[in-house]
Amino acid sequence: MTYTDNLQRLLRPLPILVSSSALILIILFSGGEVSAHKFTHASLYDEFVEVDKLDGVEDGHAKYLTSGLCEQCHDHHVDEVMSSVHYLFRSENKNIDFPGGGKHGHVDRFSGLSGGETTVNYLYEDKSGGCGSCHVGRYFPGSLGEIDITTGLPTPAMAKARDGIDCLVCHAKTYNGRKKTVTDYDLSGNLETYWQQDRTWRAVRSIGKTKTENCLRCHDHPASTDERGTPFRAWNDVHIEEAEKEGYNACTSCHTVEHHKTVRGNYVVDLFASDYEVGSVENEIKCQKCHSDEPHEERVLNNHIEKIACQTCHIPWTSGVTYASWDQDGTWRRYGRADEYSALDSKLYEKEGLDDREVWETYKFRPKYMWFNGKASYIGQPFGSGDDGESKIYPFHPIASGLPIDIGGLKMTDVLDDATLQTALIGLDMMVSGNDPSATAGMGLGVLDNKTTDSSLSFMAQALLSQTPLLYSLDLALLEKTSNIGLSINSAMQQRMGGLNYIGRMLGAPTDTPLLGILADGYPGNNSLTVKLPFGNVMQQMVGQHYPAYSFMTLAHGVRKSSEALHCNQCHSTNDDNVLEKNQFLVFDGISSAGSPIYRTENNLTVLGYEPEWLSDNRANDNNGSHGEDDHNDDDDDDDDDDDDDDDDDDDH
Repeated sequence: MTYTDNLQRLLRPLPILVSSSALILIILFSGGEVSAHKFTHASLYDEFVEVDKLDGVEDGHAKYLTSGLCEQCHDHHVDEVMSSVHYLFRSENKNIDFPGGGKHGHVDRFSGLSGGETTVNYLYEDKSGGCGSCHVGRYFPGSLGEIDITTGLPTPAMAKARDGIDCLVCHAKTYNGRKKTVTDYDLSGNLETYWQQDRTWRAVRSIGKTKTENCLRCHDHPASTDERGTPFRAWNDVHIEEAEKEGYNACTSCHTVEHHKTVRGNYVVDLFASDYEVGSVENEIKCQKCHSDEPHEERVLNNHIEKIACQTCHIPWTSGVTYASWDQDGTWRRYGRADEYSALDSKLYEKEGLDDREVWETYKFRPKYMWFNGKASYIGQPFGSGDDGESKIYPFHPIASGLPIDIGGLKMTDVLDDATLQTALIGLDMMVSGNDPSATAGMGLGVLDNKTTDSSLSFMAQALLSQTPLLYSLDLALLEKTSNIGLSINSAMQQRMGGLNYIGRMLGAPTDTPLLGILADGYPGNNSLTVKLPFGNVMQQMVGQHYPAYSFMTLAHGVRKSSEALHCNQCHSTNDDNVLEKNQFLVFDGISSAGSPIYRTENNLTVLGYEPEWLSDNRANDNNGSHGEDDHNDDDDDDDDDDDDDDDDDDDH
């Protein structure tokens, strides 16, 4: 270590003295002049070489870089990272109506596109990376037992967890990691597999101010046509274009960062984690921060802001995948919308030979417009209405998921209200104990007498979930290897339920969960069916009869300048440019005799609760009322010809 490094280490426990006494000492030893020397990380080469030797192999890759070097000056910053959602993957979010409340996020959220969840698939690799490829830690949170679940205190494994923090993925200009998993021995001689991190000298010496490209190492894919359909590109977002010209970080200009905590924004429909309390002023992102409360020259446009979000006009397009599903033989298929206004997922999603912009142009479509008051279901369905005094019209990217459900009698309450499993969930802060109506956005909490005595499910949630088939997770690596969806389900559920059962027993639950015995017999493999979800029927009971099928993803990027935004006649006219009249939704209309959902087609005006006189006249002239079962089955037949995925038909139900 150099003299200045040792001095910094000595002074670090005395922060009060650093600003005064240390400055006086520096001035005295420099003859009264403050040194103009500017520290750079390129001066740490000798220290890097010593850290590189710690794993017994001097190969230019310092495996123990975080503890051996970064923590020497940035120990408190590692603490900050490990308490942030970039590491924890979860937080409490009372605006999301998660059954039982608690802390959730990517740590336990089902991916509507892959069909997997992070707890099972952290190390799974696919072409876009994988569940754990964007986690700032080397290890899945809690997987090392770094926190004693019974006391909440750190264990000796915490040092290893801290050393897994990847500082360079965010702070190095040059970085070549996160593309694959590697298998290696730790200092104790144990073999371990983890996502590759770049801990080379080339990366260390390039440490500098975090820029847009640093953020996009992880956040580029979620914005792409593979997911949200609003690529972070200058041709697609005016904020990226401006940031590239001016040379600042486009991401942190809105998502400000302090002490490694990031402002997420309050109007997000996805099940997401947040460093700040959702709904708070601290977590707020407002266009008015830069654009004022009256950004338009025309008063009539400024008046729209009361009921219409800025994004609604200024994000006129989204693109890409709207439905993904695993076939029973293990084939993964993805689809986009048939055209820019369609409600059908009939265009097979293929990217080969196309660049990013060509893919976007091929699959682009108009967003779906919904009332949104900042609250949502746990499967991405926005709450809101035009008369609640809180909602505005927002644009969304629709997404449906082909996920396996149980058809042998198991229900969601078999997990969420099982005594052993619920004890574990409460102990992990993934469920709120008792009767706390403020714990979730919509249903609140309550007590269920015939299950556990201290249930964290409201009576409404209990009633709905006791009728809802158990949703299965998938072991994606095993599915890819065997093409057997039954084996994949069984492996994933054994991992999830086995871990929760173990924790529940550790925390004093009296019995093993009965579900484990069922899973051990290979039950899911013989009693599962892939179904296109969600139907939208639950939300119809809560919000209204016109609530559509599908989940929805928030659109906040892909912002266009005024000349490319929606124009007045695209909402306020009867011509072919009216995006609200032309935009189509599928709305649940009942169950057929064969057990399949029946859908009717509604336009965006009806879904929003509007029925202009000219639209009523059109309905009467076209006789385009509610579809009966026979009419819609004809639609399904047409759809089947175009789309093997389409689960409005009987095959998937």
